[in-house]
Amino acid sequence: MSEATDDPGFEGGYARLDSEHQFQVALVTAMAYALRGGRPREEVRTILDQLTSFTDVHFMAEQLLMRLYAYPDYAAHQDEHDGLMDALTALREAFSSGSDAEMHAQLDEMHAALLAHIRSSDRALGSYVTVREPVSGDQ
Repeated sequence: MSEATDDPGFEGGYARLDSEHQFQVALVTAMAYALRGGRPREEVRTILDQLTSFTDVHFMAEQLLMRLYAYPDYAAHQDEHDGLMDALTALREAFSSGSDAEMHAQLDEMHAALLAHIRSSDRALGSYVTVREPVSGDQ
C-alpha cells in the first residue's frame, strides 16, 4: 500500500473535502502499518473504529453538499459510499474473526476502492460544486 497523499492525483478537486480525504487515507495507512507491524489488536481496533466513524461522518458531509448543490449524480455517488461502508463492515468482520490474511486483503481492497472513488467521483463532485459555489463577496 503506497502513501496516496504523495500522489498529485490524490486530490478530489474541492479543497474543503480534500483535507478530509487526506485524513481518511492516513487512517487507512495507519491501520495497514499497525496490521503489518504486528501492533496489539486493541490498537488496530482503535484505528478501525476511528476510520469507520470518520468515514461515516465524511460521507454524510459529502451527501449534504450534494443535496445543497442539487448534484445530478447523487444516487450513484451515494451507492459508492454505501459500497465503501460495506467494505468497512467486511473489514470489521475479518478483524472480529481474527483472520489476518482476510484483514490484509479487505484493507487493500478498501484502500484501492477509496482512492478510485476520490480520484473519480469526488473529483467530479468537486468540479461541479466549484463552478456553482458563490465567490467570496457575492453573498
